[in-house]
Amino acid sequence: MSSKGNRIAADELATELVVQDAPRTREFVASPDVQHPTADRNVEGLSQDELDLCEVYLLDALAGRVPTMAQEPAAVRRYKAYHHRAWKYIIPCVVVLLHALALFEKPNGNLNMLAPWPVTMSIELLIFTFLAWRMYQLRMILTHQIFWHDKKNLAVIAVIILTVVDMVIFLSTHHANTYTLRYTRILRPVLLTAFAEFRQARRVVRSIRRTLPSVFNVLVLLFSTIAIFALLALSLFRNRQYLNPDGSPFMDHYFDVYWRFYVLVTSANFPDIMMPAYSHNEWYALVFIAFIGITMYVFLSILLAVIYDKYRKHLKSEVVMQIVNKRRNLRLMFDLMQRNGILRKQEWLAVVLQSRNCSVAEAQLLWDFLDSAAEGVIDLQKHLQTADILKFSLVRASSQQNAFDRLIPTIYHSTFSEQLKTAVRSTYFNWLFDLVIFANAVLIAIGEDRADAYLLPLYNLEILLKIYAFGFVAFFRGAWNRFDFAIIFLGTVIAIADAAGAQDISELDFVLVLRVLRLIRILSRHKGLKLILDTLAQLGPAILTYGTVLLTVYYCFSILGMELFGGKIYEGNRSLEGHVFNSSSPFYDDVRASNPKLQGSDFSADGYFANNFNDILAAYVTLFELMVVNQWHILTDGFVRVTSKAARLYFFSFHLSTVLVLLNIFVAFILEAFLMQLELVSGDAPDELYLQLQDLFSKQQAETVRPGERFSVKPRQKSADVIYHQLFGDEVEQTVLEIEQKTRAAATGEATNTTWYTYLERDV
Repeated sequence: MSSKGNRIAADELATELVVQDAPRTREFVASPDVQHPTADRNVEGLSQDELDLCEVYLLDALAGRVPTMAQEPAAVRRYKAYHHRAWKYIIPCVVVLLHALALFEKPNGNLNMLAPWPVTMSIELLIFTFLAWRMYQLRMILTHQIFWHDKKNLAVIAVIILTVVDMVIFLSTHHANTYTLRYTRILRPVLLTAFAEFRQARRVVRSIRRTLPSVFNVLVLLFSTIAIFALLALSLFRNRQYLNPDGSPFMDHYFDVYWRFYVLVTSANFPDIMMPAYSHNEWYALVFIAFIGITMYVFLSILLAVIYDKYRKHLKSEVVMQIVNKRRNLRLMFDLMQRNGILRKQEWLAVVLQSRNCSVAEAQLLWDFLDSAAEGVIDLQKHLQTADILKFSLVRASSQQNAFDRLIPTIYHSTFSEQLKTAVRSTYFNWLFDLVIFANAVLIAIGEDRADAYLLPLYNLEILLKIYAFGFVAFFRGAWNRFDFAIIFLGTVIAIADAAGAQDISELDFVLVLRVLRLIRILSRHKGLKLILDTLAQLGPAILTYGTVLLTVYYCFSILGMELFGGKIYEGNRSLEGHVFNSSSPFYDDVRASNPKLQGSDFSADGYFANNFNDILAAYVTLFELMVVNQWHILTDGFVRVTSKAARLYFFSFHLSTVLVLLNIFVAFILEAFLMQLELVSGDAPDELYLQLQDLFSKQQAETVRPGERFSVKPRQKSADVIYHQLFGDEVEQTVLEIEQKTRAAATGEATNTTWYTYLERDV
């Protein structure tokens, strides 16, 4: 990648991050509430209040948050209480519980999980009371102006008020055996982007929102092209009296034609849409082929390219702002702790030990890295590395003996035992059992189940030999070893229970099949495949974040779909015998007799009655089928038949928001992550900080005799800021420096544009 292509202009970045988002930003310069620490202190050491404030600055630096404006001891304590690590787990659980109430609310379909509405509403009221208290906590650590100018806070307050009003309306209009609309359920996902505990999901939503304006132009071209081809098809076929397979006129209404061509963008109805005309004249195929070529292969590719370009730009912007916020927090921390421009060891250690869960030896080792000259003090430039080195995990060398070495030392160190341990630790031993696993997979594929009786003891022998060779602690430290042990242990229990004559144990046989997943270990030895597997491992947390955002979109459309289409399609009485394709069964007669409007439709012929919005789970499955886009036009037609053609707007909106926008952003993320991982693995952008720490620990290990005092360093998690700093370190660094210079100029009144000191929306 050329430096020109990756150049991040500070002016352009600040214009996008600050000027365009001015309504939701805050200015530190203009705020009279900010009381910056004095540059010099005459007090020897740090007071507890100063130590607490330094801890807050350090934690904010690690999280990339905007520096706190809390300065008074009571405000700092409230700030620490608001950001206590327990909330990281409590808030998500509360929000998930709120969304899970849909499982117990009407409509409930065949879930049979309907709870009395006083129970669900009471739980909902308790949750919103808790969230209101949480907002009060936030208000107490922010100034009045900042709190009420943050749109996230206003959104949460609006949702709470509307929900309470909705409850009052429900209580005043609800009658027994009737269903009253609860319109605020669709607003619950707003909470996922409003609280700091969902910061990563919030950033994804922010990236989507910023990408939409650039996508708009491509979508306008796409919809205009559909409109033109719809007019062309209407003028070509309306007067030719061609018929569809169901006997209806072929392309005789413009909006019907437009809808069918929109579906054709996904190729879901091809070649069906073409056949009535193509069967009369083969040249008519050119209309549909040209349309698919222009829309699906050109416009959708351009759409992905635009989304990828904008996503990449916004991601770099986020990284730069995280680094700016991190350094600003560290500077404030340094200003509070420094004496004559230097930071002393004991004060640095005190803050780190109070804010991080680490031992004195670990903190001492990290200090030694910063204080490479062993002077007992560091300057600001060294201190700015504090947040980076604290993101590494240190592993203490175990001083404990192997259990076998402790219990049977003579046997464990005998000649035969040493040879056995050497053989088990060798690569050939792993290859041997990889071959056994591969053979097991082949036997499963050809349906040979009797091999389990011979292979299971062999797998147990493998586990026992590895435990003997490596010891219990070292063996269970490996993730694959824990997976192997769990699978083989469960398989052994199942085999014993089966031999003892236990009933219904065959349903757990799938556990044994999971061991073929160990084939992934074989694949990981190939360099190209290892790159893909490493990328997938790095993408895990981010994929979870995108999955959360996708599920929230599903939730909104599910709630809306249940309100619009709940109960419109009868899926049958599952207590009746038979199934949807057994024409002589009671179930078949019941389900078709109860859906007269679907008679003769492809929806009915394909037995799609279970694809409905009668409950939240059925709605999620239906939406997933729509997202896959295979047969999605048939699903849409079914709901159009039981309601009206206006129902197409719902399915059009879902396809537009998920398939054309959200999934393309996800693809852009995968592309960017893979390309970054490719450059990292190639060695073109090594983690210099990690290599320096490794070098320090190697020297420490050579000088330390006792194992308990030896440490090794694990690579830090490759978050976006770490990866981009590795790949584009000079460019990112230059941009950060330019922004910092301009913010300082704004702070001292030397700059005319004070928006340089304005920060991105507060990630409290």
